[in-house]
Amino acid sequence: MKILSWNLHHLEGNLDSDINNSRKQLILEQDADIIILTNTKLDFYLGGTYKKISTLEIPLRHDGMDYQEGENRVSIYTKYPFKNKVNTFDDYTSVCQMIETPLGNLNVYGTIIGAKQELFKSDYVEQKEDLVRIEGAVCYAGDWNTSFTGTLLPDEKTVHEFQEFLNDQKIAILTADFENSIHHVGVSKSFLKGNTTQVEVFPVDINLSDQEMILVEIKEKEIKKQVNNPLHGVKLSYMLEKLVDHYGWDELGDRIRINSFNSNPGIKSSLKFLRKTDWARKKVEDLYVYTFVD
Repeated sequence: MKILSWNLHHLEGNLDSDINNSRKQLILEQDADIIILTNTKLDFYLGGTYKKISTLEIPLRHDGMDYQEGENRVSIYTKYPFKNKVNTFDDYTSVCQMIETPLGNLNVYGTIIGAKQELFKSDYVEQKEDLVRIEGAVCYAGDWNTSFTGTLLPDEKTVHEFQEFLNDQKIAILTADFENSIHHVGVSKSFLKGNTTQVEVFPVDINLSDQEMILVEIKEKEIKKQVNNPLHGVKLSYMLEKLVDHYGWDELGDRIRINSFNSNPGIKSSLKFLRKTDWARKKVEDLYVYTFVD
């Protein structure tokens, strides 16, 4: 099951224009089962088997900002059956729909927190109340305008409070380790349990959006195929931390010669590189097996 989340950075002009068709094509190429788009338009359709639910059309002047005709903040698309719609505090800013997936029912909550800085606190408080009220597993996705690594946004105190709240709600922030990312996907730990999860965050052409696209893939574990796999259930972050504790950065940098291990090495920056670089990740996995398993 694939979940895609992306900020379209306001669709302008004719929806059949080359740039908007390029956006649509890029989305469809990912073949996601659930899609959350922000800063979009009500008549932006993906076609095929995708169904859609959206926040309300925004007035031309709203929250002290100017909008285009037909613009809305969030739309959710899916190939799966819709079940119950879940009410949210602000129908202009967030929308929530229960979706019947092969892995179970999932309440997909698409949102923007703080379309401008002055609105962040009120949106944050209201959406926390929404999440507490929702029953069952949740996918909470969109523009959180919060960065959990790198420069902490909107501020360190709020970031820590947000993390503690989501932890209390047993929601895993799947994108927390991506430095300076303000667009996120969080999923209930109960929904992820027993499944494997892969997260990709990749940049797109600046003409299409100034925000990266997020793609989350959740798969049921194939138990029989994993019996003889020594890395089954072992996270990359755990492997790296164990290797650093065992070898130290200097020796680890000698054994695996990548810049992240030799120039101002750190766990977060190294993980970011390893998640994007298959050959380097394979070397870390092989060294982990050699050191701790064989």
